[in-house]
Amino acid sequence: MMGYESQLQFSKEFVEFVAKKHAHIEGFLRAPAIQEGVFSPQVLKLPYSVYEELLKSYVTVRDLLNQKSVLEQVLLIHVDRENVSPESSLHQKSLRLAIDKVSRGELINPGFMSCLDFHWSNQSGLKLIEINTNASQFIAATLLTEFAKARNSYANELSPTKESTPLLANPAEVLATRPLASAEPFESLKTEINDRINLSKSDIKIAIIDEKPQEQKAFYEFLCYQSLFKSWGYNCEILDPWTASHEDWNRFDFIYNRLTDFYLTDSRSHALKDHFLNSGSSLSPNPFDYAVWADKLNLLALSQKSSELSSANIFLDTKPLSDCDLDEVWANRKKYFLKPINSYGGKAVYKGASVSRTKFDEIARGSERYLIQEYSPPTEVGGFKFDIRLFIGLRGPMLAIARLYSGQMTNSKTPGGGLAPIVFSEEVSAASLS
Repeated sequence: MMGYESQLQFSKEFVEFVAKKHAHIEGFLRAPAIQEGVFSPQVLKLPYSVYEELLKSYVTVRDLLNQKSVLEQVLLIHVDRENVSPESSLHQKSLRLAIDKVSRGELINPGFMSCLDFHWSNQSGLKLIEINTNASQFIAATLLTEFAKARNSYANELSPTKESTPLLANPAEVLATRPLASAEPFESLKTEINDRINLSKSDIKIAIIDEKPQEQKAFYEFLCYQSLFKSWGYNCEILDPWTASHEDWNRFDFIYNRLTDFYLTDSRSHALKDHFLNSGSSLSPNPFDYAVWADKLNLLALSQKSSELSSANIFLDTKPLSDCDLDEVWANRKKYFLKPINSYGGKAVYKGASVSRTKFDEIARGSERYLIQEYSPPTEVGGFKFDIRLFIGLRGPMLAIARLYSGQMTNSKTPGGGLAPIVFSEEVSAASLS
């Protein structure tokens, strides 16, 4: 495994590259992640077939979440397991709205900066671990992919070939059967923004919101988005939504929401919630996006639907812990991950093989509701485990990036690990690092 000093040297070269090529993204040059060394100097090489699997998997997830029967099943699961509350009420309202839209032939797309997270192995292929509507690190992943192209033998490719295909997709061609044409860095992001705003206006205003944004670890990322949006001619402010009023929200054409109050149930989110319910499309991700795509109860419906799939099954067996025989789950705990339904970012997630009986009993008796998800072990390569994050938007996949790590959970503290570009090649039959 690569040492920390080598990783810091790589980060220094990476920053110099960004400063030269993208000086307008000033926020990135202040990234604390640069000093922490969370960008891997390595490139993950995978068989070209994985690239095709990613596209097919995205289509499978999108199509299932746009099936009326699946959305109705999600709604039934939710109604069966929730007391009537502001959260469940808005969730159910969102799902009923989605069912109406699908019935009219409309497509339910993911929110701004959503992603699918996968494990992959030669034996079982891709397995979907999570769907997120609040994915981080897209800008860093894009810059890292561009830097890798500049440093390696495929630096001068104007469009990818089957020998070496970074998945930086042209959104208009995302479902093409041939290798995707390479877009300019951030072109897919610009398209994603433009699809969500009224371009006929001359003075477009965008807000990026989170609780106490200056105190967030991802604040540098907010600065990066702000710099990009301004470079495209849009005004952009970074705000704490819990200090804003109803009138504040009406100033903006698009609001990029990084709150983890996914259903806007916190009393401090009421002004924002009222704005969303009255204008809807200007806030993303929003409760509707989360209900249809990322609520963990959806994993139950997708798991139940998997038996009907004719294609490779990417869904892991998922069940509510409360529906299971607890002694049987404990006896077979090494087969499972335990995940809280109302959590995010890996918080309070336990690998069955590592959980103590005391903690297991505490989870089983506690008020926090848990799912058990079939354990899909990550592939190891060069001393690292890895997963694959596929960023998706209104027009489909935008970028794939690997996350290299060691330990029980994905993390950004492994020396030599962190975000790593992916190259899909017909010259390799297994995962490798270079």
